[in-house]
Amino acid sequence: MPSPRKRKSVARPAVGWREWVGLPGLGIDGIKAKIDTGARTSALHAVRVRADRIDGIDVVRFDVHPLQRSTRPLVNCQLALVD
Repeated sequence: MPSPRKRKSVARPAVGWREWVGLPGLGIDGIKAKIDTGARTSALHAVRVRADRIDGIDVVRFDVHPLQRSTRPLVNCQLALVD
């Protein structure tokens, strides 16, 4: 029986359970994120999600409240629809 493969040790930064992260592509300077090192996907809570077509490109528009338990500020986001 072959021996199990040993994984190389990779130096990773230490992070807490929750951290402030920036999403500059969406115009969000800071939003609290939960860290899940085993996750293969992630999610962003959005409101007023709507699909649109601009110059022949499918886009999704949505609003984000980056501060927990607050409706201000409100960040309007728009991205090309991928899937």
